[in-house]
Amino acid sequence: MSHPKELAQEHWDFIVIGTGASGATAGFALAKMGKRVLFLEKGLSLIDKQFILCGNYAETFFKIPETPKPKHRSLLEKAGRYTEEITDRTKKKPRKFIPYTGSGTGGSTTIYGAVLERFQPSDFDRWPLDGGELTFYYEQAEKLYRVRELHLSPAGRELSNHLAEKGLHPYPLPAAHDADPDCTGCQGFICANHTKNDAAKICLIPALRDYGAALVDRCQVTRLEATKDRVTTVHGLLHHKIEIAFKADAVILAAGGP
Repeated sequence: MSHPKELAQEHWDFIVIGTGASGATAGFALAKMGKRVLFLEKGLSLIDKQFILCGNYAETFFKIPETPKPKHRSLLEKAGRYTEEITDRTKKKPRKFIPYTGSGTGGSTTIYGAVLERFQPSDFDRWPLDGGELTFYYEQAEKLYRVRELHLSPAGRELSNHLAEKGLHPYPLPAAHDADPDCTGCQGFICANHTKNDAAKICLIPALRDYGAALVDRCQVTRLEATKDRVTTVHGLLHHKIEIAFKADAVILAAGGP
């Protein structure tokens, strides 16, 4: 892997900020088309699972039972979790907390429950498009992420049948995972069996391995430099302290994208 300073000397077709569901998927498609793509990720690279926390919650390894705090940063990072406090001002008294979201390569898909469900046509009633127009794209995304119906346990089938008899319409959830007899259905932490199809596994890693894309992790984007019609330069901090800048023909801001 090239050093970030070497990557900063190159000019890219696209810089993708964020490597979650939006960024990794978009960057993979562009790299596969032959575009030179650079991914910038604020969090830690979780690609080498030898050095991260898999198959368990970060809280399991706290010295005392408590909610996540800034002092738990190292554990949270290795577990693919967000590490910074945000302030909830919805109540009279503001409250600081660290949200339970993903951070690092793969974003929140690294810790999600692998459920990828389509919006229903009625969800688009106030949108300037017909939900049916997205069918083609849903099919492509489901094929890419290898979505399949979640296998119901005997108890789940019994409950489903009972609800159907009551006139309801239960259905198996569509899940993005590979067939694995040892699958534990993990949710909220990184899959130890590599069964869950997250954005890093499906898109980011192939983009880096097969299509010449590059990645800089622990790079917090601080400023975008632009002309009248496009962004030209992305400024950031490496490891929270080293200033660096990258140039590209186009920039995709996908940090926290849906």
